[in-house]
Amino acid sequence: MTIDLTAAMADYALPLPAIGQNYSHFVMRAVPPRKIGITPRRLDFLSRPSRPLFHYGHALYSADFARRDGTRETMVSQRDRTDSTIFVDSGGFGFIHAAIPIHDIDDLRREALAAQERLGNAGVIVDVPTACIGRGVSGAATFRQCLDHTLASIDYVLAYRDPGSELRLLNMIQGTSNAECRRWYEAVADAPLDGFGFAGARRKDISLVLELLVEMFRDGRIAGNSWFHVFGTDHPGIAIYLTAIQRQLRALLGNGVRISFDSSTSFRYTQSLGQIITGLLADGQNIRLTNYRVAAEAHGISGNDPWPFDSPIGRGRRIGDFFHMTGTTGADRQKRFDTTGAMMLTHHSLYVELAALVQANRWFDMEHGDDWESRPNLAIPFPVHKGVDRIAEVFERVEAGDFDQAIQHAKAGKRSLALFGGGPDEEEDIR
Repeated sequence: MTIDLTAAMADYALPLPAIGQNYSHFVMRAVPPRKIGITPRRLDFLSRPSRPLFHYGHALYSADFARRDGTRETMVSQRDRTDSTIFVDSGGFGFIHAAIPIHDIDDLRREALAAQERLGNAGVIVDVPTACIGRGVSGAATFRQCLDHTLASIDYVLAYRDPGSELRLLNMIQGTSNAECRRWYEAVADAPLDGFGFAGARRKDISLVLELLVEMFRDGRIAGNSWFHVFGTDHPGIAIYLTAIQRQLRALLGNGVRISFDSSTSFRYTQSLGQIITGLLADGQNIRLTNYRVAAEAHGISGNDPWPFDSPIGRGRRIGDFFHMTGTTGADRQKRFDTTGAMMLTHHSLYVELAALVQANRWFDMEHGDDWESRPNLAIPFPVHKGVDRIAEVFERVEAGDFDQAIQHAKAGKRSLALFGGGPDEEEDIR
């Protein structure tokens, strides 16, 4: 029986798994390179007809992957568009590491828009991330250069997007500081697009996101079908905050408003390090996803031993189904998974990741009654509850038309709403 995580996520801000290109190819194979008792098609979580082990109908795919796919069929290109949602990223992240040179930006603009209209329900313009500045990327070494390239991308999509397409195309906000984010927003805000993506080093400062959303609402830049996306996070605390914001916006504008966020954790780290997500930790002091570098730690046991972690693909399996249990020892055994094992580990970790985000939202809803402050032994940390109350108070001021007070109240909530990152010195994926 297929487990349906799509329905479980219906009332929450949407996590979008950032599908790896190799995974999107693997699940289209008729048979796996190594027998695992099921066909690769059953790992295609987007497609109900493939009888997936679990179904989740939402994901992100890079336009850079799509343009390199060419005419090759992938789990994204062959999906049922009536039963799934794909957000097509522009591929602008490639500028940061010079995987895509700045002088190729015209080609990327053209190919990204074509991929977005062909494959996606939503997408973002080709922005040049401000993370390029610190890396000395030629042609994107200053804030002004990054912004000017992005403004040119806005001009391109306004001139060439298909007016008959249902694609929701988002603007972007970048910056290495709050001041830069505001300057960027003021420069791009008037473009008649369908929402905003939040990227860069400040993207996880939810107090800043909230301030900017209030300004957008005040200035008539949020409609009943607007889409907002936060790049590069799967933190359960941020998921709870974004769900709270989505609920407030929907109460004012209707259920067409959508907030999403994405993570490549279960693809990138699982396949490079053998690291899997193991669940949700919520102990009143902390809330986070837990992980385990299983490829490095599975020493001294038989490949016939049962797989110790629960998931649809893990149930009834042996450790040896995921790894080659050879006679090597120590560091030589840290990467013992072949292509088939890597895809199985990815499927396992992704299911656990999504289920943990459902659990975080439900757990919060169970605890957050009118008397939550008097309840002992909260599992979701006190500052998260306070942060959601702050979000509700901000929107009370928005509904009353007191936008200046709403903005000030959002700023004053930084202690809880910026609890889970957003500082300029972050080293993780800053899109």
